Amino acid sequence: MASALKAKFISAIWGRRYIEDFCRVSLPSYMASGNIPALTRVCDLEILICTDEASVPLFEREAIFQDLKALCPVRFLLIDDLIARGQYGVTLTLAYARAVMDSGDAQTETYFVFMNSDFVLANGSLAHLGARMQAGEPCIMAPSLRGGQDEVLKQLEEAYDPQARVLTMTPREMVRLTLDNLHPTAAAKTVTQSNITCITHNQVYWRVDDSTLLGRYFLIFMLAIKPERPMPKVTSYCDYGFVPDLVPSGDFTVIDDSDDFFMLELQPDEQEAEFLRWGKTAPSEIAAGLQEWTTKEHRKYADVDVFFHAEDPPPSLPEARADFAAFHDRLTKQIDQPPRDHEDHPYWVLGFQSWWLLRIAEAKKAKPTSAALRARSQETPPELRTPAWLHDWQREIPDATGVGLRAIWRRLVRLMVPAEISAPFVPIRHAHWLDYAPLRQWMRDVLRTNASCLFVHEMQAFTTRLIVQKTHSDHCTIAEVIREARLQPTPCYSEILIHSYPTSPAMTGQALKAAMAMLKPNGRIVLFLENLSDDSLAEGYSNALAVILASAFPMSAEGCLESKMFVGGRTKHWLMRLERKVKRRIHPGPERRILIRVLFVLIVGALSVATALLNLTQRQGTRTLPAQCTSATLVFRRKESSADVKAKAGRP
Repeated sequence: MASALKAKFISAIWGRRYIEDFCRVSLPSYMASGNIPALTRVCDLEILICTDEASVPLFEREAIFQDLKALCPVRFLLIDDLIARGQYGVTLTLAYARAVMDSGDAQTETYFVFMNSDFVLANGSLAHLGARMQAGEPCIMAPSLRGGQDEVLKQLEEAYDPQARVLTMTPREMVRLTLDNLHPTAAAKTVTQSNITCITHNQVYWRVDDSTLLGRYFLIFMLAIKPERPMPKVTSYCDYGFVPDLVPSGDFTVIDDSDDFFMLELQPDEQEAEFLRWGKTAPSEIAAGLQEWTTKEHRKYADVDVFFHAEDPPPSLPEARADFAAFHDRLTKQIDQPPRDHEDHPYWVLGFQSWWLLRIAEAKKAKPTSAALRARSQETPPELRTPAWLHDWQREIPDATGVGLRAIWRRLVRLMVPAEISAPFVPIRHAHWLDYAPLRQWMRDVLRTNASCLFVHEMQAFTTRLIVQKTHSDHCTIAEVIREARLQPTPCYSEILIHSYPTSPAMTGQALKAAMAMLKPNGRIVLFLENLSDDSLAEGYSNALAVILASAFPMSAEGCLESKMFVGGRTKHWLMRLERKVKRRIHPGPERRILIRVLFVLIVGALSVATALLNLTQRQGTRTLPAQCTSATLVFRRKESSADVKAKAGRP
């Protein structure tokens, strides 16, 4: 049987860090008893590693690589001439094509099993693939499910057996791990939730329950192909063109149950984070994106309902599948453009052109940098230096007249310009009075109920000092609460306030997840996201909120998110920008310009009156993201689970 079935297992990887990561978790999972060892029992298997010449010694020194060589033949295929930094997709496609063409006339007699270096396999996955190969299926597609690399990698390393140099996890164990740490882009493509979305949907997911996820894959991995004809000239990415190029009959199958085959795709949490947005995407918007790039093969792949589950199928599965199928029908009916041709696909043409230019640039030697230029590059540009008057404009001016002008000036500035030192207890004429309203309300609630509370902040600010003083709450930074959560904290707080900024959404999401673990049943978390910059466009806030929720709640935040409030709008944005410009004019200068500075102070006072009126008219905020957003407040509540009820009653 082994002599009748020939297969080549192909992977492309180069560079020290990537090889070390590959040999740390990916390769150990391939070495599990139900993967490569099982595949060698049903076929004549050869491993092809596409890499550069400098990486070969890095592989050879790894002990697990020697285990692989003892199991089956391993050969290196050099691709130095294909590697271009910044165009991984083109390099990968060309490397896979070279590996297929390496078989020459035997291409049509060989199964080619492709495996990206960031894939991790559940035990038994390749054994199932071998059975399908024995059945003669010419083209076998398999979905991968993205997991956040930061947390998943730690748990995979814990499952690694250093003695046997094998990572063994059952499909359901690995699915559980992935669902608990779903990558933000996968969470955003889950259409059963309405808080986050993605600007591109190459997959669409449907959540059944906490252990079950359905998927429709427009873009799916070509796991194993037995070509019907030799590899032609490459005119598209491998997951666009390999199937129609190598299997022109279009005969393909999809492994649709994670119990049979599960492939975890490790991706950094920040990968493609710029594609995330707050809110829910309508089917018409998803369809508009799909019709721009999908081929006829892509649209056929998505007709298959893929099933991921960490437990036995729930009773609600048939109903969920029917609802998902109805959603998919509505989606595909709104794709009114004909499919793209995979040959010379626009994405490939642009990518290949970029790859070609990068290869030319890398061939040229970098010009040396002179010592003078290096020194100049390390200096602070003049336009970035802080003006000397920026922090001094509220100082008293020289009292040259001797009639108390110094005191009059100080009182006038304090009257007209709201001081920041009292935040969040600022007057109604302050630009952020409405923004700080949730903070003031949280403090009142804590003082009224005398609840155990925690204040989590990103940096020391005016609000930090006042909130801690008035509520006597425990307090820590965002980094500290994340670190504390890793030490397995016990629920001990009824109220938690997180004050953060949209500049570090991934960290805020991790802090929110950590705080949820510290929260008592029915406890509340108030997440206050404040914008301190002039750039308050909704797109930036939308992306930050989506990253936070996807990081904290991989499956869905629907059951925890209790309320939301946004503050902002074009009028407020305009008033704030105008007030900042006027304030810059109020600074020490020649005494003859005192009247001009007084005039600017009066203008600030007029703007404060306009701001107060605006705060009164918008004092409830809005539930939808405004065009310009200065703050967002999300309230989460931890629902009491059955385990919490039993613990409260003292039952085991």
